[in-house]
Amino acid sequence: MNRVVKGVAATLSVEIVPDTSGEEVFYRSDHYDFIKSGIPALFLIGGPDVDIAGRAQRFLTTDYHMPTDIVQPDWNWEGARMLAAFGLITGMRIANQEAMRLEDRFAL
Repeated sequence: MNRVVKGVAATLSVEIVPDTSGEEVFYRSDHYDFIKSGIPALFLIGGPDVDIAGRAQRFLTTDYHMPTDIVQPDWNWEGARMLAAFGLITGMRIANQEAMRLEDRFAL
């Protein structure tokens, strides 16, 4: 994990945990083509939930890229707000550097 992502996580008191979903989800992600082309990308998932890994796995199994992949009325938007801020700050810090360091090309 690069220094910019670590710094933003520390600033926002965000805990970063290893991805346990496996490579299948990564290859299905919308940003995979960017990564294949060498363009930095973040795959942010999470929120204020004690079982985020289980909840994410259920979503990926039952809804991801399916007709049921829609906004649900019971969603807690605090996680989305936090991830939006995290992505924005990370992107701005990397974009405003004089030069991109090699480690910044592989953000997570």
